[in-house]
Amino acid sequence: MILPGMVSGAIGLFFAVLWISGTSFAQAELAGWFLGPFPKGALWEPIPFSGLSQVRGDLVFGQSLTMVSIFIISIISLLFNASGLELVSRKDIDLNKELKVAGIANIMASFVGSAPGYMGMAP
Repeated sequence: MILPGMVSGAIGLFFAVLWISGTSFAQAELAGWFLGPFPKGALWEPIPFSGLSQVRGDLVFGQSLTMVSIFIISIISLLFNASGLELVSRKDIDLNKELKVAGIANIMASFVGSAPGYMGMAP
């Protein structure tokens, strides 16, 4: 909760400074308080659905064994980490819930090209 709290606090502080100084958004933008404007095409843009017709299915399906092995290794690693966390904290963890949450997170992350991830213990 520290990182979200710090981000929320920074946003609140920014708006407080704007309000106290009586600065409008337009004035703050002219003074260079905001990022941008960004040049067209400089930032990552999601692939439009029309681009799916250009996907080569043979290449995607050719990597199916690699995808299955990543899937299995991720599941085993998640279960090892959760079991280790159970031992350290001396509390039971709902492994079914952990697998579901990691699966949903990986499905959502796959839409932006993210690598698979799961809960882990920091060293």
